[in-house]
Amino acid sequence: MTTIELADAPDESTDVSITLTHEPLAGGLLRRRRQRKTVRKVAQGTIESELDKVADHVCQAEQSPDSADGSSA
Repeated sequence: MTTIELADAPDESTDVSITLTHEPLAGGLLRRRRQRKTVRKVAQGTIESELDKVADHVCQAEQSPDSADGSSA
């Protein structure tokens, strides 16, 4: 499961936190140890992929008519 959290930072930027959770469904300790390198590679690829998308998401949020622009409706 991948969770992405955005939070306002004190310097008016945005802090991005990405959490990737992997829970093995089956197998003993030996099997999990053998899979560790593969899981790490998949996790790294997932994180890099999500980071590549952040700039586009920020642009979309800035252009969205629903985004908070400080005006009152």
